[in-house]
This record gives sequence, structure tokens and C-alpha cells, in this order.
Amino acid sequence: MSDVTREKSGMAAGLTSTMRYFGGVTGLGVLGLVLTDNPAPDVVMRQHTTAVLIYCGALVLSLGCALALPRRATEIEPAKASRA
Repeated sequence: MSDVTREKSGMAAGLTSTMRYFGGVTGLGVLGLVLTDNPAPDVVMRQHTTAVLIYCGALVLSLGCALALPRRATEIEPAKASRA
């Protein structure tokens, strides 16, 4: 990132982020192919469905925890009339 001009830093950051996500997705796909002991399509689909359900459950649990967090108090500005 230090070699990129300031005007193109946003584009470089976006490209870096995209490549990081692409690498993760590709790596997980290859790992799934390598670690599958029974490559029958119905077995693979069942395994993937189970994994997605677990991740969805974790997402719902995380959202519930996030909603349970206390709200940030907003500061109320005094009315202009009270300043005078």
C-alpha cells in the first residue's frame, strides 16, 4: 500500500480486500474437495447443508447478542433559548 499514490489508495485497498476474500473462498472450496471422504453428490450436499445451518444458527445467536447490548446514549444539545 505504501507504493500506491494517495489518489489511488482506495482502489488499492479495495483490490487487496477482494483478493483476500477470493483467496479465502477458493481455499475453502479446495479444502472441501480434499477433505470429502465420500464424493457422492448427495453426501456432499448433506454435509454442506449441515454446515450452512450451523453458520446460520451462529449468525442468529450473534445478532441476538448484538441486539441485547445496551444502546449508546445520545447527547442532547441544550435549546438555544436556554443559552440566552
